[in-house]
Amino acid sequence: MLDDFKGDVIVNVPVKIGYPVLNKVLKEKAIGQKIGGSSDYAEIIDISVEASPLENYDLLAHLTLKTLTSILKNKEVSLSMHLQLDYDKSGQVIHVTDYKLDSESTNWIVNNLLETIVNSLLYNKVKDQMSFDITPHIKEQLTEINKKLSNSFTTADGLLVHGDLKELSIYDILANKEGVLIFLFAEAKAAVEVKSIQL
Repeated sequence: MLDDFKGDVIVNVPVKIGYPVLNKVLKEKAIGQKIGGSSDYAEIIDISVEASPLENYDLLAHLTLKTLTSILKNKEVSLSMHLQLDYDKSGQVIHVTDYKLDSESTNWIVNNLLETIVNSLLYNKVKDQMSFDITPHIKEQLTEINKKLSNSFTTADGLLVHGDLKELSIYDILANKEGVLIFLFAEAKAAVEVKSIQL
């Protein structure tokens, strides 16, 4: 039986998530979210991210807000925030630790309003929307992979693979120009049996 011969396999795999994929998730999470305390100051109507060109920052988030205050009601304002990311390996959570505001609006009143909104409210909202708990997704993938590995399957003519994935975790995250790189650590017991040889 293959189970009698399974050995330890450790693999480090980089996985790239392109910005179009990441932006789709962010739009679904953030668009329509209100920013405010006792009353709403603005609503997020669009969001996207790309690599930040600034040192010590990872992502550049572009947001379009619709103001909801009595002074500036229904005015669309665009702004950009350079975001610094951190990854908690023990908790498997990605979160924002710092930001730098770069407003694209030139109106003094709007800029001052934006600064107030960002410093007191928007930063916390962005932190919340940009926080990702990876653990449920990893557990889901671990279960699905083990379902496939529990039954021997053929990878090529005459080769039969059987195994058991013991651990799947993320050990680092890096943002670059193409997207976000997630570095996966996988530990498994696996075996390959040669069922036939083609000469």
